[in-house]
This record gives sequence, C-alpha cells and structure tokens, in this order.
Amino acid sequence: LAVTVDRKKAAWFGVSTVQIASAVRNAFEGSMAGTFRYGGKEYDIHVRYAKEYRNSVLSLNSLTVEGKDGTAVPLSSLAAVSYQSSAGVIKRQDLTRGVEVWADFKGEVNNKSDILADIDRKIKAMDIPAGYRVGKGEGGQVQDESTRFLIQAFIVALFLIMIVLIAQFGSFSDPAIIIFGVFLSMGGVFWGYALTGQTFVVIMSGIGCIALAGVAVNNCIVLVDYTNKLIKDGIPWQKAVIESGKVRLRPVLLTAVTTVLGMIPMAMGVSFDIHSFSVQVGSEQSEFWKAFAWAMIYGLSFATVMTLVVVPTFLHLKHRFIHRNQNKILEDLRLKVDDDAAAMDPAGVGKPGAVRTE
Repeated sequence: LAVTVDRKKAAWFGVSTVQIASAVRNAFEGSMAGTFRYGGKEYDIHVRYAKEYRNSVLSLNSLTVEGKDGTAVPLSSLAAVSYQSSAGVIKRQDLTRGVEVWADFKGEVNNKSDILADIDRKIKAMDIPAGYRVGKGEGGQVQDESTRFLIQAFIVALFLIMIVLIAQFGSFSDPAIIIFGVFLSMGGVFWGYALTGQTFVVIMSGIGCIALAGVAVNNCIVLVDYTNKLIKDGIPWQKAVIESGKVRLRPVLLTAVTTVLGMIPMAMGVSFDIHSFSVQVGSEQSEFWKAFAWAMIYGLSFATVMTLVVVPTFLHLKHRFIHRNQNKILEDLRLKVDDDAAAMDPAGVGKPGAVRTE
C-alpha cells in the first residue's frame, strides 16, 4: 500500500509529512513507549494497533493525525492510499539498486557461449535510458573471479615447477623442454573438448588443467633425466637420445594408460555407494566431476603421444647446438695455438701441428 500525501491539504491542516509518516509507522510498526522491569530484567514496551486493525485498509484511512490547534485529522483527508507493486527484496550491487533477471539453459543446449554473446549484442543495441545499465549478475561475477583465480593458480604452479626443475637439473634448457610438455597437455584439453563438442566448464576443467600440469611433466622428466644420465656415462648424445626413447617408452605409456583408465569411471559418471554397496551411474555429483576427468584424459593422452616425439626432438636440437658450439670453440682454439706456434718458430723448424689442445 502506497500512502501519497497531498501536500496542499496537509499544509492547510498544519500537518507535515514527517508527522503523517510517524503516525502510520507507529500505528502499524509500533513505537517504544517505555520499559518494564521484571525479575531483574528490563523489557521494551511497544505500542501499536491490534492485529485485526493492522491488516485493514479502512483502519489505515481512518487513522488520525494531530493537526494544528490539536484537532484530529483523518488520514483520508491528507493522503491517498493505493495499491502498488513492490519488490520483495531490494538488491544492491556496488551501492546501486538493481533488479535481477534470472534464466537457465535448456538441457540440450551446448553452444552456451554463442547464446551469451548474442545476448550481449542485443543488450548493446538497446536504447537504455540515462542512469541505467545492464550487466552480469552474481553468476557472471563468480565465473569471472573463478577464471582469474585459476589463471593465477596455473601461473604459480608453473613457477614452482620451474624452480624445482632448475634446482634439480642446474640449467634452464632442460626445464624449458619439460615445461613445454605442460603446454602440450593444455593443447590436448582444448582439442579434446573441441572435437567431441563437450562444454568446457570453467571451474572443474580449469582445476583439471592445473592438476594436469603436475602429471604431464613426469614423462618429460623421465626422458630428459635418462638422456642426461646416458651422456654422462660416455654414450654419444645421438645414441643417448635414441636409447632414452627406447628404454623409457614402456614406463611412459604405462604411466599414462593407468592414469587415463583410472579417470574413465569418473568421466562416465560411475560411482560406488559404500552405504548401500551398489554401483550408481549418472548421479548428481558425478555430473559435477565429469569435466575434471575429461580434462585429465584429453590432456594426458595428447601430451603422452606428443612427448614421445617432441621431447626427443628438442633434446636432439639442444645437444646438436651444444656440440656445434663446442667444435667451433675447439677449432678457434686450435687455430689460435697454431698461429702462436708459427709466430714463435718463423723458420718452421718446430711442428705447430703437434701442439696438443684441450
């Protein structure tokens, strides 16, 4: 019920809008008249209309307000009472009052991003009055905050992995090759979702990508570390790279296959209820974890295959570059020694070529 005060009539009777508002509030909400002490405790005393009068429009119209000279003026002579629609809850966003419009996608809808983009385009095309704006609600904010958090967490995870690898290998080239395997796994996740037409769930798929960063580096570490070990044992680097791929092929494949097989029940929504000792398929919680499992499966499968090809290739390029630089340095040093020897023995009596270089 809206009480609209007629200011001219109120001024005629000598009544202010504050008096009218106070009279309505005191009659229906109550006002504190004092306190009552009983048993060592104080209780507030509120005075208001009885319940049968608080729910009556007639009682509201017959409410009297004290005017000038102490006369009682009925509210119907000072204001108009009318029915109006009102929001049950007033919501504010960034200290601005707002109205929330909520909707959900149908179960068979997969192109949710296209629909959201179409909604944004239509909102931008609307002629919105000044002082009004249309934006994302709490759901959109939560998604944006989750995306930022997961990106930051992924960067921190890569940073920590890089620190450990640098401390372990004592160089930057080997950790860089291993970290590249993480990006191969990320590519596998996106390719898997794109080819199967599944929806990339920001939170759970993002958590799967972060967990995948710690799993995908294992295969790369195995190949790089074993190659370095063979080279230290005196095996030529060309043979060491090939031998490392042969020897470590089986453990790399077994590690990936066992992990993928362990994720399949979660991806298929199969769970076991320990209370009833029964197998459940498609439970509510399984739908929540499917995105995590599929991210691990796609990323690890793609990264394993690519690791067996890309990592040995990078190791070959690295050691070939190092070998060429070493040969160039030795050749420059040999030429310098020969020139120095020739300068010391201009008659050519000595044998510059016999000078040993290390």
